[in-house]
Amino acid sequence: MKKILLITCIFIYTFGFTQKNNVQNNTNTNSDNGYAIKEKVFREALKYADLTVAKSALFEMIALKPSEKTLKDSLALIYINLGQPQQAILLSREILQNDPTNIAMLEVKAIAEQSIGMTKEALVDYETLFSKQKNIFHLYQIATLQYDLKRMAECNASLDQIISAQDVEKQQINVGTGQQNNAQQKISLKAAALNVKGVLAMDLNEINIAKQCFTEALKLNQDFVLARNNMQYIESKNQAPAAKTSTTNPPSNKK
Repeated sequence: MKKILLITCIFIYTFGFTQKNNVQNNTNTNSDNGYAIKEKVFREALKYADLTVAKSALFEMIALKPSEKTLKDSLALIYINLGQPQQAILLSREILQNDPTNIAMLEVKAIAEQSIGMTKEALVDYETLFSKQKNIFHLYQIATLQYDLKRMAECNASLDQIISAQDVEKQQINVGTGQQNNAQQKISLKAAALNVKGVLAMDLNEINIAKQCFTEALKLNQDFVLARNNMQYIESKNQAPAAKTSTTNPPSNKK
């Protein structure tokens, strides 16, 4: 689903300007014909989700019409979808240097930075995004990054803001299940925030609060794997004999 959405974004970015320019630019026939062929290749590649071919066509389109800035925006989106975050960061930085108001490229940069562990940089970008758009999904990313940086008080405040947001339980987000196949599941954003809040409480040894958070998360999504595993971990710790130190390890991916 994410790939389909990104492909749609790429298509809109690239061809939002193309139809307008087709009206404005009817000179230099050879160049236009060459561009039109590459554009057709690009369209067909996107149609079949062949982003490698689409990327190649984009490079040639950029060479033919370097002034068309949205082509590079599309290339940055393709880099993200192909799992090439370093390239996405380099390109998004270039785009933002010329156009600091490009919110979409700031988000591309944040996603790419987060994916390769540039936590502080990603947090700054998501904070900027949230200040401009007040998108609750950006705030969730802020909370998880604050957790990773051990900024616990700030993380807790961000999570409380998400949990109390209007209609947040109706909004969905994809989260990992902590399993080896990198599987994801779609759950309520409120449930995801409650799970992170529970993990935070576990770290602070506030077990009752953690159990309450996991319980509330599971009420919203009964099959929420991470919350269920975290609850089972707490229960296994509670069942361990008091005279012995439990050797039970916490879930490998709690949030």
